[in-house]
Amino acid sequence: MKKILLFTLFCYCFDWSFAQLATKMTGTVIDSIGHPLQYATIALFKEKKEKVISMTYTDSKGKFLITHSNTGEHWLQVSLEGYEVSWNRVMLNKEDMDVGSIILKTSIKELQGVTVTNTKRLVSMREDGISYNAENDPMANSEKALDLLKKTPMVSVDGNGKVMINGQTSFRVLVNGRETAQFARDASEALKNYPGSIIKRIDIITNPSAKYDAEGVGGLINIITKKNVIGYNASVDIWNNYFNPFDWSSNVARGGNMTFNMKKDKVGLVVGLLYDGNQNFIYRENETIRSLSSAAFSKRTSTGISQSSTYSPEGNWELTYEIDSMNAISIYGTFDRTRNESDKSRLFTLEGNPSTTTIQSDFLSVQNQKSIDLSSGIDYIKKFKSNPAKEFTIKLYGVFGDNDLRNTSAQYNSTGSDRFILNDNISSDKQYTIQTDYILPGKNKRILEIGAKAILRRAISDYQSYIKSTASGTYQPNPLNSDNFNYHQNVYSTYASKSFTSGRLNFRIGLRMEHTVINGNFISTGTAVQQSYTRWLPNFLVGARTKNGSYFSFSYSQRLNRPYVNALNPFVNNIDSLNVSTGNPNLGPQLSHVMNFQYRLSGKKIFTTFSLGYNFSNSYIIYGYFFNKSTGVTTFQPQNGGTSRIAFLNIGLNATPSKSVRLNFNGNISYLRIASPSLGQQTNQGFSGQTGTNGSYEIGSKLIATWFANYYFPVLLLQGNVNAYYAYGFGSRYIISKGKLFASVSINNLFNKRGEFLRIREFADANFASEVKTFNRFRGVTMSLTWSFGKLDQSVSKKKGISNTDLL
Repeated sequence: MKKILLFTLFCYCFDWSFAQLATKMTGTVIDSIGHPLQYATIALFKEKKEKVISMTYTDSKGKFLITHSNTGEHWLQVSLEGYEVSWNRVMLNKEDMDVGSIILKTSIKELQGVTVTNTKRLVSMREDGISYNAENDPMANSEKALDLLKKTPMVSVDGNGKVMINGQTSFRVLVNGRETAQFARDASEALKNYPGSIIKRIDIITNPSAKYDAEGVGGLINIITKKNVIGYNASVDIWNNYFNPFDWSSNVARGGNMTFNMKKDKVGLVVGLLYDGNQNFIYRENETIRSLSSAAFSKRTSTGISQSSTYSPEGNWELTYEIDSMNAISIYGTFDRTRNESDKSRLFTLEGNPSTTTIQSDFLSVQNQKSIDLSSGIDYIKKFKSNPAKEFTIKLYGVFGDNDLRNTSAQYNSTGSDRFILNDNISSDKQYTIQTDYILPGKNKRILEIGAKAILRRAISDYQSYIKSTASGTYQPNPLNSDNFNYHQNVYSTYASKSFTSGRLNFRIGLRMEHTVINGNFISTGTAVQQSYTRWLPNFLVGARTKNGSYFSFSYSQRLNRPYVNALNPFVNNIDSLNVSTGNPNLGPQLSHVMNFQYRLSGKKIFTTFSLGYNFSNSYIIYGYFFNKSTGVTTFQPQNGGTSRIAFLNIGLNATPSKSVRLNFNGNISYLRIASPSLGQQTNQGFSGQTGTNGSYEIGSKLIATWFANYYFPVLLLQGNVNAYYAYGFGSRYIISKGKLFASVSINNLFNKRGEFLRIREFADANFASEVKTFNRFRGVTMSLTWSFGKLDQSVSKKKGISNTDLL
């Protein structure tokens, strides 16, 4: 805390001394309906179109501050692509002045009697990243959040829906600046189902400030939904995904969502309902493990098939009330209820030493899981008449989850006794968060942000296992495979962040402190986990904007990946007696150093991003396989002490060559070197990456055609790699009734052999070599129908939201 206070005092002193150098002119740039305009160019001239005296750009709230040392009559030019240039006569003296609000009109050109308007941008710049403007995407209403991310620069998505930012898989997802239960549990799965029809834009924050939790090496994805506005509207969307078009009874996903927005006087209401379910999803998996030294067996193979069905209704709501022009309150909540049923059938073949000895086992398992997650929160926002940019917020948030998992398995062995297991797991998770933030703007676009936060997590679990050796026998308790634990994790944090400009340069410096206290009691193993550690995490960014509208930035930050209860729990999951997994109660946090250089250019028809970075960690968490050559048991367990070095390059291109054509290109390549002393000094290094393109073409006024094609290079792991592959698809959207009713269809990987997606994972060390082949349904047809109705006019939402972004 002492360091934070000293840093805050330094920011105040720096702000005061720097403010004495020049006279200031302030103002705000808005459009014709009062929305603030970011990145508008502000230029001060002695005479029109002569030499520029001073120049700056508007911030995210449309505000600008320009410095000068002149007096007398001058001209202030305000310009932004897509809007008419505004010239304003000003009289300068030695005193600071505020020119008020400057309104820019949309640029409209009359050409031979035809009205031509500027195409709305899909991608725009932020000082800490970029934004994908989904509301300007004609296909967004019939797509999911994951589909929109595939079009977003600096983001890549593989065939399994795994998302990477700047080549990193460690990131967090927020909705309107806050964490939600559905994304905290499984971000990739939630992105697959989140409807694009309610998304206004997606912010990709690659350089988060000290205000954000230190989790996420790649950065943050902040989904901004369509705001409360005057009036009301609603939309209904239904879809069917057929992953095997030649078998309409299996591998089918069905769902729908409904959204409702209303704003009347000071009260706003947003309600969203979503149902997502899949029926008889089938995939195959083959695995081979070879012993490279004398062991309990020479080779073990397994072949099997799995089938699952999932049903998941979800919902969210938010109620806002504007007490007055300076005070607002927001109450919100979510619910998610999931039911999953799955069964697996596998054949194990074990070749012993000598290899003439062969044992076969039939393994059958059935799993039923029911879970419910609820969350609720309240935000209070206070603004100040003396300076509307000055803001104080306090936020309370709670998440409550219950899970009931029941698993039965039967293993029939060709020799020896059979093995039947029944597992019951009842668990509960609770999380309580309180956060407060204060924004204090100063002169010359200086902003000081300070705040504090506390996250209190509680988890309990009662895992009981029973075993028998005959199908007709009675289950007996198995204390060696049962687990009961209580777990508490408290995270306390505080931060200070200072941003300011100097000419064309903008700076941001920050410091965040996070103190973690962990107390875990794992009763079945008699293990107590007690950890307490404090990390001071600096954050720095410098950026520069050029006359042609391009933007350069360099940033450095430290990021913290904190393991949660599943990674710490020493309980051994040995349903498959030769392939087990367990946690590590001594596992500590991973500290990463992240450096990033970015270049972004926003032209009339092309938006380009270029990112070059380097990340390293000396406390890298390794998730590795340990093979015991005397017993033949493979154990999967996380370990500290690894090192990682990652250099990456990312290039993105978003082009609108004509009003009807949109093109996107995104590619990244990284060189990775990882090592782990705990796994016999193993190291691995090499290149990995992804490249892809997608686009759309408007055919007339009612039909839109779309396509995509991606290639994914091999993924590098410490003990092996995952194979390369490609994916492609095309689709169309038909406007049945303009602005009201839409129908769409898409076809993915139509010509793939057997319609399957093959993933090959290879692992090896000095004692064993393993190959796992997974066959998932890859060819699919998706059909959807969207209906929208109602009318909304002007955005008035003031909500902020709370976000917990600190977990691994």
